[in-house]
Amino acid sequence: MTPQVSILVPCRGRPALLARAIASVQAQTHEGWELLVIDDATDPPLAPPPDPRLRVIRLRKNLGPAGAREAGLAQARAPLVAFLDSDDVWRPDKLAFQLARLKDGPPRALVCGARVDGPGGPRLRPSRPSRRDERIGAFLYIANEFAQVSGILAPTTAARAAGFGGLRQYEDHYFLLRLQALGLPVEVSAEPLVLHTDDAPDRLGAQDDPDHATAFLTAAEDLLTPQEAAAFRLRCLGPGLAQDQAPAARALALSGFAAPNAPKGAAAKLALRALLGARV
Repeated sequence: MTPQVSILVPCRGRPALLARAIASVQAQTHEGWELLVIDDATDPPLAPPPDPRLRVIRLRKNLGPAGAREAGLAQARAPLVAFLDSDDVWRPDKLAFQLARLKDGPPRALVCGARVDGPGGPRLRPSRPSRRDERIGAFLYIANEFAQVSGILAPTTAARAAGFGGLRQYEDHYFLLRLQALGLPVEVSAEPLVLHTDDAPDRLGAQDDPDHATAFLTAAEDLLTPQEAAAFRLRCLGPGLAQDQAPAARALALSGFAAPNAPKGAAAKLALRALLGARV
């Protein structure tokens, strides 16, 4: 029988964390799923626990999360696809909650919230759901809210068309922006159905990287409004610059004060970071 949801878990190493992520899938109250673990050229290869609903896709070359997810999408059999990072876990009702929500309304991509565990302790994100007809770029960068790949459920056909842009960071944001550009609404709920650890030392998105942020801006040039792009520069590009390129960060902050539609709070925070040469 064809599963209802294909779940894609890209992984490079991390066997203990992978086992925890898989266990959270196996604990789902909705059982109509298949699980694809994409082994992103781990040496030695990963050995997930046996489960007839689990398949392993072994990549010979390290493609990173974006390429690994796209390799999984190519082999997904279900009409819907969900993503789970190997160092995240789902609450047991994650799939059931989103599938029930999907029945109420038109076709769309859904993103649930998360409990984010980091150095400052746990917090629930986003602080609010997205509003009707709110652009996902405005939600993420102007409102400074949260949407992360482990919370996504989307139609598989649309997910394949959207892709992850070959990016090494912000690839989940690019994916959501592409879905929106393809005409699929993106709805973010605040229900914390994912446990997301924000301080893992090997998490690729643990710190804002200026090169990765610049690559994202290039890839997403036609997907962002000028105001969304300005807010991204202040909130995501700027903090990385403040670490080692303080003059460039100060210039970016000043441009944020001058631009009529840029978020002034983000510009002020970036100016302070550039002054101190550290994150605040």
